[in-house]
Amino acid sequence: MSVIKPHHLRCEYLTNPRGIESRNPRLSWRLKGNGTNRRQSAYHIQVAHSPTALKKQTDLVWDSGKVADDLQPAVRYAGPPLGSGQTIYWHVQIWDEDDTPSGWSSPTLWQHGLSAHDWEGAEWIAYPTAKDAGEMSQPTALLRHQFTVPSPVVNATLYASALGLYEITLNGTVVGDRVLTPGWSDFNYRAMYQAYDVTALLAANQNVIAATIADGWYCGYLGFENNFSRYGDYPALRCRLDVTCADGSKHTILSNKKWKARDGHIRAADFYMGATIDYTRIPHGWEQTGFDDKSWKAAKSVTYAGQMSPDTSPPLRVIEKLPVKRVTQPSPKVYIVDFGQIYAGYMRLKVNGPKGHKIVVRYGEILNPDGTLHTVNLRAAKQTDTFTLDGQERWIEPNFTYKGFRYVEITGLDKPPQPDQVEGLVMHVDAELTGEFRCSDPLLNQLWKNIRWGQRGNFMSVPTDCPQRDERLGWTGDMQIYVRTGIYQMDCAAYLTKWMRDVRDGQHDSGAYPDVAPRIVVQAEGAPAWGDCGVVVPWTLWRMYGDTDFISENYSAMQRWMQFLLETNPNLRRMTRRGNDYGDWVAMDSHTARDLIGTAYWAHDATLMAQMANAIGRDEDAAYYTTMANDVRAAFHAAHVFPEGAVVGDVTQVHSHLVHLNMQLNAETQTNYALAINLDLLKPEQVEYAADRLVRDITRRGNHLSTGFVGTMHLLPALSKGGRNDIAYRLLRQQSFPSWLYPVTQGATTMWERWDSWHHEFGLQTPTMNSFNHFAYGCVGDWMMRTMVGICDHPDHPGFRVALIAPQPGGDITTASGSYNSQFGTYKASWKQKGTHFTMSVTIPVGCEAEVRLPTSNHKSIRLDGQKVPHTDAIILGSGTYEFTCTL
Repeated sequence: MSVIKPHHLRCEYLTNPRGIESRNPRLSWRLKGNGTNRRQSAYHIQVAHSPTALKKQTDLVWDSGKVADDLQPAVRYAGPPLGSGQTIYWHVQIWDEDDTPSGWSSPTLWQHGLSAHDWEGAEWIAYPTAKDAGEMSQPTALLRHQFTVPSPVVNATLYASALGLYEITLNGTVVGDRVLTPGWSDFNYRAMYQAYDVTALLAANQNVIAATIADGWYCGYLGFENNFSRYGDYPALRCRLDVTCADGSKHTILSNKKWKARDGHIRAADFYMGATIDYTRIPHGWEQTGFDDKSWKAAKSVTYAGQMSPDTSPPLRVIEKLPVKRVTQPSPKVYIVDFGQIYAGYMRLKVNGPKGHKIVVRYGEILNPDGTLHTVNLRAAKQTDTFTLDGQERWIEPNFTYKGFRYVEITGLDKPPQPDQVEGLVMHVDAELTGEFRCSDPLLNQLWKNIRWGQRGNFMSVPTDCPQRDERLGWTGDMQIYVRTGIYQMDCAAYLTKWMRDVRDGQHDSGAYPDVAPRIVVQAEGAPAWGDCGVVVPWTLWRMYGDTDFISENYSAMQRWMQFLLETNPNLRRMTRRGNDYGDWVAMDSHTARDLIGTAYWAHDATLMAQMANAIGRDEDAAYYTTMANDVRAAFHAAHVFPEGAVVGDVTQVHSHLVHLNMQLNAETQTNYALAINLDLLKPEQVEYAADRLVRDITRRGNHLSTGFVGTMHLLPALSKGGRNDIAYRLLRQQSFPSWLYPVTQGATTMWERWDSWHHEFGLQTPTMNSFNHFAYGCVGDWMMRTMVGICDHPDHPGFRVALIAPQPGGDITTASGSYNSQFGTYKASWKQKGTHFTMSVTIPVGCEAEVRLPTSNHKSIRLDGQKVPHTDAIILGSGTYEFTCTL
């Protein structure tokens, strides 16, 4: 039997998913085992209705037979069509490079979703209620329905959705451990649903299904600066419960107006505003059978025109509990709890107070100089929870809301809370963490942690810009610049698959992509570097996962975007229809021409489209987009590039000899050069000169950056391409303002929205836009992993079945190490430098290969596991762990 075997089986990049929409879902696995150069030469998949059938290999739904193939991003299920709600089990066997078979993997499952027909009869039901005096959102609605089944339950699946948010119990037990379900989709087009195995929660005879529904993203506050939008007026529930009993009978329980309803003890619940909970108004026992609901009203049946779609994203969960770091008291009976970390979620508090007593909890990211809670940067968001106690000892916590915070202010307690009475609950999408980084500079190590916490605080149901103020929107520009770093931090395959559906749903009739997805509040179209997300994100997913389905499912939408660019700018310069045209957002004392940004990204999009068209066999399209890229690049040159390589806002407004003599503040910017170099818009002979101009500006600013959201992603890669890693490291390690490390020196635990969100001399930036948890500037994590550690996707082999490991040491960093847990397994690289002596350890996962490039031109000095290697720039290796030495 082979020493390698398959494990970590997934369907559609999820583990044991329920509600799969695809008729031919993607199946994937990793390999584990010992030895070097181990690989897969063939696989065999079997699919059945039960684990028992798999074990016996009888009554199989599909048997692929032995298929000669190495490890692939995904293998499509090719069996007969599956019925709605059908649960399928599968396992896989592989053969190694010697054609020796492994044993079968442990079985895993997927469950097929429902068709539109299956939802017929299940009504959307609601219980509209007026707001309480002084509240900004309505009370939650309670819905319940009792039913009987004739014998013990052998199988039961609950499908549930809401216009808003839902929490469902069966016989008093909460269904699942997800939070804020069903999540945020573009409700103009679709509502998502989840599927749960609830067999263990049902009993023979009497049962009760009970639900609480709240405003959520459907009818809560969405927007900013008092420009709020809603999809609807009140929340509603839709569900279906399929039950199979031991006597063979089958039963379906549907939501309808026969359900009983009333208002709940949660008197208000909103993401921005917080929750108001009155524990004295709990109808105790309402989630149990036998409860007297005669006084309750009939649920109201409502109409919704959108479609039902399964949730294809990893679940949103409470992931971690943080302990209290300290408690302070800035004024009498006002207590500030410090968790030591900015994050998204909420706090729970154990209390025991008299009936009717109120406790008020407010959340904030920072403190004022006097130690009180700073809330001005929340704008209209209140982030305030109010609890009315019922005289019982209990844990109090808000429902159907989340906050962004580090500090919590508590009023209503007689004495400071003790550490065992307070918990900080961290909430985000439950996706596997993928990347680790460490080096000899502890500040850079903290920067990596800040990048991760920034992502954890914003990867909610959609990737938001910030988790605290009145905004929290899925800005496409933020994800466009951050996507590769995001994948180096967290497995984003399923998560971004779902979000790209939101992006496509929000695409305008013109073909322009939206500024935010789901599209709400911000209705402008096609902003440069924001709309381009629709091309950059699918391309990056393909590059990082190797799966061309990321291209195919977005291809027609991307074509519409490219046509929009062409039709609105026939001169091949991005001069018109730029929507909100944000430019190089929040740059420091620098103003990059906005048509330069738009034209640069258009050329970039066309280049990526040509690559993707080629990858899916669209040769004519590839040629078309290659021509477009060349034409737009030529237009960029004509408008912005002098022959020697200077890049300016407008060549007609700047005399060439002045460019040689001094820096034109309004003509040349760091972002000009970062885009031109990193997006390969210059001729090879121009790059050195352009890099020199970029370095001049950096040096003129005292080795500081000036880029905003658009330029920052490209800045260090441009310096590396221009042969100036020395300056790239200098910028990265810069500790004074403005820089990546300045916030770290000021105690930051996440990424800031602005370089000057806080300054030790000038204090806070404008409170109208000043988030302390904004992942965008964390895009530098990509360079840290790819250049410092050296773990990259191979330029000729998308998806990390073959990787490139090519560290580029510098900046007086003496050690660096990191890992990336790709879909095929974990790559590791670590290196040390002492003088000119360089050592490196590399680990390549089973079934994979890597091209290793050492940072030396002295090829004769290279030793691999103590042995000389052929004189070459690159060494190709299979799986295993290897030790290298060389002289720099």
